[in-house]
Amino acid sequence: MYPSFIFFYLISYVSSSLCKNLEGKVVGGEYAAIKNFPHVAFLEIDVEGAKFICGSSILNQVLLVTAAHCFEAITKDSYIGVYAGHHDVFKVTLVRSAKAVYRHKSYDSDTIVNDIALVKLKEALPLGNLIKRVILRPSTPKDGEEILAGWGAINAQMSEFDYKLKSVSQKLRSKDSCSRIGSLHPGMICAGSFDPKMARPSKGDSGSGLVSKDYQIVGLVSHLVNAYPAIIVYTNVSYYYTWVHDKAEKILCPID
Repeated sequence: MYPSFIFFYLISYVSSSLCKNLEGKVVGGEYAAIKNFPHVAFLEIDVEGAKFICGSSILNQVLLVTAAHCFEAITKDSYIGVYAGHHDVFKVTLVRSAKAVYRHKSYDSDTIVNDIALVKLKEALPLGNLIKRVILRPSTPKDGEEILAGWGAINAQMSEFDYKLKSVSQKLRSKDSCSRIGSLHPGMICAGSFDPKMARPSKGDSGSGLVSKDYQIVGLVSHLVNAYPAIIVYTNVSYYYTWVHDKAEKILCPID
């Protein structure tokens, strides 16, 4: 199994040690109104002048959930901008910055296990019609159609971006079906199509949330296997339900 990450560098300069397996907006799919996906937030991550993008989902006014691999390169001086409340990144007027990132302590960049992180904002988001929270669920649905919205690449070559929100339906696959792409950790699920021409997440969509129609979050875009470009491996958020709950409580209600 040869996994590729699904985030995108806005500037080509980056250390060669960080570039080894990077790959990975929605290719195909439909343009989406933010009112239909008010839980999404766009992340712009600046590491010493190298900028790249990821998606995230709003847990509450000051916490986002996303993929841990989005932050492999960050330092204490890195800037993380958070854009919410509009489908067009260039028209967003509500911008926040991150105060801290909390990656799962057992995240492994080689196996991409435990690919989940929380982002705490310096200033709270104002919840409303265009900014809403996702719902955590303690169990993973066995199958069905879920939906993902993101700002990643819009062509199959993953080279064109217009920074407008797009959405795509993703078929949640069974454990047996996912085994076709290799053995997955219990903290992973897969969704999408074995037809490589089908619409799918792409560069810039890492960390974006796979949700049900009632905004229950099912997965986070993690990586893909090059042999099956339309099958996406997601972090199984339900598997980390307790971790998210406990970590959020410690962040928001620290005990001195």
